[in-house]
Amino acid sequence: AVGGATALGAVKITKAADVTIAQAFKSVSLLQVAGTGTTTLNGPVTVNSPTSTGVYITNSLVRVNSPIVATGGQVSLTASSKTQGALTIAAAGDITAANQVFLIVVVVMG
Repeated sequence: AVGGATALGAVKITKAADVTIAQAFKSVSLLQVAGTGTTTLNGPVTVNSPTSTGVYITNSLVRVNSPIVATGGQVSLTASSKTQGALTIAAAGDITAANQVFLIVVVVMG
């Protein structure tokens, strides 16, 4: 798996519909700027950012089914949707961060 054994550098997803991390993922940081579908974390995500950027995910729906560990930086998960449950965190989806954790849900009306 990409980034499973050896950590990648900073990973930036500019725009994507559906993003799935199926297995262990390691990088300096993980940034998804925008999306129109679902981001699903089925494998553990580990980042070690020397700056404030740790894990930033923005999409219509965000599903955290495995742990997120940010030994450096923040964790920010933003879901923006008309759908209830736009941001879901499973029992196995523990979030550990060296800095702040932000969970943001934007309800789109109309």
